[in-house]
Amino acid sequence: MTTLDSFINADFTESYASLAPRLALVASQVETKTNLMGLDQKGNPTVSYMYLSIPRPREQWFQQPPPPPAPQPPDTVYYKLDSSMSEAVWDKINRTSIASIPVDPKDFFHADGEKRLACKKDVPIIRNMMVFFTLPQVSDVEYARKQVIDLPLSVNEELVFPMVLGPQRYRMENAEWLHQSFGRPLFGRINEAETTYLNWRNTPAGQLASVANGLSPFTRFDINLRSIKSLNLLHLVTEMVVAFEVETRSGQPPRFPWIESCKSTSTSSSFTEAQAPSL
Repeated sequence: MTTLDSFINADFTESYASLAPRLALVASQVETKTNLMGLDQKGNPTVSYMYLSIPRPREQWFQQPPPPPAPQPPDTVYYKLDSSMSEAVWDKINRTSIASIPVDPKDFFHADGEKRLACKKDVPIIRNMMVFFTLPQVSDVEYARKQVIDLPLSVNEELVFPMVLGPQRYRMENAEWLHQSFGRPLFGRINEAETTYLNWRNTPAGQLASVANGLSPFTRFDINLRSIKSLNLLHLVTEMVVAFEVETRSGQPPRFPWIESCKSTSTSSSFTEAQAPSL
């Protein structure tokens, strides 16, 4: 019988003095399990920015690029969701106008932080999210930025928090946390997601944004793109980039040996950090 079971099945007609030691054990166990970040043992919080690219398959592009040897469109500089997952995301978008994006720890972490978060970082907690749509023509970008658009977001209730020994799974049952809105998304040309997001974050609207604040990024995000489709823009999108602004604290590397991407090595990182302002 576990400590919690022992307390649940206790005889509550007993005196408080006899119940108190068991309650203290339960409280200690809960504190241990929920102290995911070990804040008392970590450094100051930092804010990191992760840009997850979901490229549209080239054969689905509205305007097909000319075949080689003609110059080809540049590739994204952001970490890409694997090709089979990207195809599945765009297949559902084409059928339903809903982008269902599952985010796994391997999509966020890399041994040395190449385009992702270094594995020496502890559990990332979302401060804000935003969606960026890549459009091929400047005129399309200018048109899109003038439109009134609202993108509803649904977050799956199953949240994963990575621990050293493995993933810890929790369920969020508060609907207010799971059903939110991005408001107006961001638009631009290829590889402009980072600069566009950071510039927007310094605007009055961007400074107030806190989409998915407090949640783990490791879950499934369902984004309703019907307003993009109604404006005759969705078929022009060649890439969708989900921007995650997360708060982390440093731990002792390697923090997550069970994550496959934390076992490899690299020499560069595109993950930027800044001291975390208070909310």
